[in-house]
Order: sequence, then structure tokens, then C-alpha cells
Amino acid sequence: MDLLGALKQEIASLGLTDKLKIAQYIYKRTGDLFEYDPLWIFSSVEERENLRKKKIDIRNVTDFDITCFSWAILYNELLHAFSIVSRVKYVEEEVFDPIRKVSIKKPVHAYVEVFFNGRVYRADLTASYKDMIGIKYGLDTYYNCQISKKPYEDKFDFSYVDEDVYQKDSNTESLLEQLKKELEEIQKKCRSKEEYSYYVYQKIGDFINALKVSTGYVIGVKYVQALLKMFLGDEHLLQNVYFYNRDKSVYIAIHQVTVGRITHYFAYKKTPEGNYEMHEVTPEVVELYYSMYSYKLSKDLKNTLIPTLKWK
Repeated sequence: MDLLGALKQEIASLGLTDKLKIAQYIYKRTGDLFEYDPLWIFSSVEERENLRKKKIDIRNVTDFDITCFSWAILYNELLHAFSIVSRVKYVEEEVFDPIRKVSIKKPVHAYVEVFFNGRVYRADLTASYKDMIGIKYGLDTYYNCQISKKPYEDKFDFSYVDEDVYQKDSNTESLLEQLKKELEEIQKKCRSKEEYSYYVYQKIGDFINALKVSTGYVIGVKYVQALLKMFLGDEHLLQNVYFYNRDKSVYIAIHQVTVGRITHYFAYKKTPEGNYEMHEVTPEVVELYYSMYSYKLSKDLKNTLIPTLKWK
């Protein structure tokens, strides 16, 4: 795909001439087109070094998986092609190099600073996965905002994205409101928090499946987690097993929720049509995944003593 050529045509057809709006439009379109690379989640330290150096050709995109590093370089290059002043910024932390036996600074995150009329804007598509979730599901964006003001100004002007650049999806908002009302009624009837938790997983699965949004694996998983925290609270333990086969690009998230003495399993996985959906599955299906794939445990699951299926 000639991404730069496509963006030039789209921006011309929309009649966008204001550079801030052009930058915001490119930000939104990269969130539409690209997916967060699951290899970052399921990679070794050495492989992550290669992902940090990954560069996408804006004239010939063949790989639509990004991390913060590849996206920042991509977005910065696209802005420069539209004569917009910007630069890539790196967040670094000190780590110990066991080979050289010294502490070194290592980049752990990347974003872009954009400059308009004496103001500085931060563009950070992958921060907490929030804006990639927002763009793909038609919700608000947060990390495309002003971070500094002119000396004589009293307050920041966040320059919210105009509707000619980005419109929220009313269908998503109405379905989310419907989900909230359904769960409020269910909670009144549940005899325990465990029972309510089971219905939350079930209804979130119905919600995700009804949207039929093409998100990729990581962003979909992160949105499901955000919804679980929304309805079950920040203290809710995410007891997940992540199955994967990197060579075949197979990624499956299994959510475990226990009611009484029975553990239920919900699988977030790709459908034959290419979207990710979430459905309840049997323990036998989960056992099959253990025999077929590699796996990782969520942090919460590692730190609990709740009985699970036998580990391989």
C-alpha cells in the first residue's frame, strides 16, 4: 500500500488545509489502519530489540503491525511529507547491562511532538493502548493533545478534534449504554459477586461480538480488560492464559471466572471471517489449547493460588 499517496488523496478530497487538522487526520488514519504487534507481547529480549528498530516504508506498506517505536517513526515521516514540523521523542530508563556490567539508558517508549504556531502537541497513539482502542471502536481519543502554551497564554488549548476529521461511532456508544443498563439489572438479581462476574464476562462477549470491529489481537484484548475493570472495579483479578503460535499468527486469550466450585472459560480468538470474538468454551477446549500452543499467564493469575487446569 502506498500510504502517503492514499493519505494525500483522502486529505485533498476532504478539503483539509489546516495543518493541525491534517496531523490529527493522519493520527486517526494510522489508528484505523494499523494493529498493535502481538510479537511485542510474545517476544524475547533480543527480538524486542529488532522491533524497536523496525521501520515501515510509507510508500510501500506490507506490514500493518506496529509498536510505539515503529509508529512514532512512521507518523513523524508522514508529517514531514506534509511539511509539518515534528520530532520523535523517547522515554528512557536505566537498566543494567550484564555483558558490559554497567547501567545504560534504554528506550522504553516513543511518541511524537508536533509544533504549531508556537505550541507543542503530543501525539502518542499507543500510550496505554487507549487511543488505538478509541479509534477502532469509535470512542474518544486522549493522547493527541497540546502539552505546552505560548508564554502570554493563561491556559492550554487542547484543540479537540473536529468532526470533519474524526467522528465518534454512535452505534458503539448506544450499545455500551445498553450494556450498562443490562448489567445494572443483572447485578440486582445476582446472589454473589462471583455470579455477577460471570454475567459480566458473558455480556461483554455479546457486546464485542455485536460490534464486529477489526481491531487485531492486542487492542481487542486490552478493550475487553478495560470493560472488565469498568464493570468489576480496578481490584478485579484478570485471570488470563494467553495461548499463541507465532509462526502461524495464532493468538488466543482465555479468561477464567469461578462461580462456586466451577471455573468457566471465555476465549477471545479470531473467527474464520478475520474478526476477534469472545465466547464461552468448555474445559476440554482449553485442555486442547494447552496441547497445541505455547502459553503465558497474566500477572494476576501468576500471583493467585486459585486452582486452574493442570499446567504443562
